[in-house]
Amino acid sequence: MNTQNPLVSVIIPCFNTAKYLPETLDSLFAQTLQDFEVIAVDDGSTDNTLDVLHRYKEKHANLTVISQKNSYCIIARMNAIRRATGKYLVCLDSDDKLHPDYLKKCVSVAEQDESISIVYSDVQLFGRKNQLWQPQFKMKDFLLNNGIYITALIRKSHFDKVGGFDTDLGMYEDWDLFISIIKDGGIPYKIPEALFFYRQREDSSSVCNTATKQKKSDNMLKIYNKHYNLYKENGLFFHDMMESFIKDRERKIRHYNM
Repeated sequence: MNTQNPLVSVIIPCFNTAKYLPETLDSLFAQTLQDFEVIAVDDGSTDNTLDVLHRYKEKHANLTVISQKNSYCIIARMNAIRRATGKYLVCLDSDDKLHPDYLKKCVSVAEQDESISIVYSDVQLFGRKNQLWQPQFKMKDFLLNNGIYITALIRKSHFDKVGGFDTDLGMYEDWDLFISIIKDGGIPYKIPEALFFYRQREDSSSVCNTATKQKKSDNMLKIYNKHYNLYKENGLFFHDMMESFIKDRERKIRHYNM
């Protein structure tokens, strides 16, 4: 393990996830590729999330723990990324899990071709409903509805080049980031294997993914306006985006109970 210049920086924003956090951290520290650092941010939790982090820190020298007042998931994430020293980034929510070979297989793909800036895999949903999600990348579909999850491996040099996550967005910052990277020439690559486990919680959809319909539509409009020329080049307009969002939401409720 290289704690000075790690290959991968894993970023974990945490808020009141003491119940799930041990599973997340255990899956991370069980990785077959051990050349990584972990930067976890406790975003003002009111449960014992911070205690869990400190307990793991005692056992793992490559874990850095940051404690801050409650802000917002994207702010916590960016505060951690500013300390990242890895060649690649992986943003992991504190209730999800990784297959033991996740880092190894994603890094292997990225190391073979420098033009590949985003590596992701199929997704195994678990919790409320266990189901396999196998998103296929097609540019028009991607522009209408993000099919790349935030835990994708990201080449940090390209992340920095496009300015990282847009903190003016209240959500969908990962979608905006991926559009920016792809627009700048970065190539996404999907591993056809379920290496990421997304928890469907009973209390909310995910740690960093709760929002009203109005907030969602407002942020989608921001993304559309920000990347207007790319949408126009692909013959897409905002009403296409909203229609796709509604259809995808209905599909997820019907098939995945999301």
